Amino acid sequence: MTRAPAKSRNAALTFRFHPEEAEQLRDLARRSGSLPTQMGARFVVEGLRRARFAGIDFRDTPVGRQPYLAGTRLAVWMVVAIVRSYHGNLPAAAKHLRKPTLLLEAAMSYAQAYPEEIEEAIRRNESVSDEELRRLLPGMKTIQVK
Repeated sequence: MTRAPAKSRNAALTFRFHPEEAEQLRDLARRSGSLPTQMGARFVVEGLRRARFAGIDFRDTPVGRQPYLAGTRLAVWMVVAIVRSYHGNLPAAAKHLRKPTLLLEAAMSYAQAYPEEIEEAIRRNESVSDEELRRLLPGMKTIQVK
């Protein structure tokens, strides 16, 4: 009896690019300190996630690439935290954010599909010190709210 080969955690795929696009990928990878294969894989993964979750985009941030609601300044983890503060009441959170409920649903769907990623971002946000914030956001001013 023969055994099926064990499934690998990562699958290798080969892509062919137009020479100009290949050079752009190499240049971008070089500028970001990545390998072209890593950069290409990231673009494919993010493209698949964009296709799967309408309304989600990805951006470079001081703490790395993060999913955002397209056309907003709201990271998915921020939306999740705000919805939680409204005890899961999406319409109330949407009203607070002045965004359509449907857009918040996109963020919540993404968070449900990638809970570890979003929970890590929430934990990271909760553990940031004032000193670290000032380093990341020069000129930041803090205010006390009662």
